[in-house]
Amino acid sequence: MDLAIAVIIGTAFGKIISSLVNDILMPIIGLILGGFNFTSLHLILKDNAILTYGNFLQTMFDFIMIAICIFIFIKIINYVRIVFRIVFRVVLSNRI
Repeated sequence: MDLAIAVIIGTAFGKIISSLVNDILMPIIGLILGGFNFTSLHLILKDNAILTYGNFLQTMFDFIMIAICIFIFIKIINYVRIVFRIVFRVVLSNRI
């Protein structure tokens, strides 16, 4: 049962982080880069074959941004947990 709950929470957390990256961070980065969009990058090969490597670059950039956001979020959660443990121990030691 715990695994099912973890999967559901993980899915929701992934959607939150994806929304953070797509709706908040990417527009800011787009403004910084002057509205440059990776998805428009392509290479025309012989016989009018088009290699659209821009989509791949955009997906990789999104992945890196999501990974950084998750890393920072987990670091904050771990820091808060440590602070709560210290505060809890101090409160318990002062009660006795």
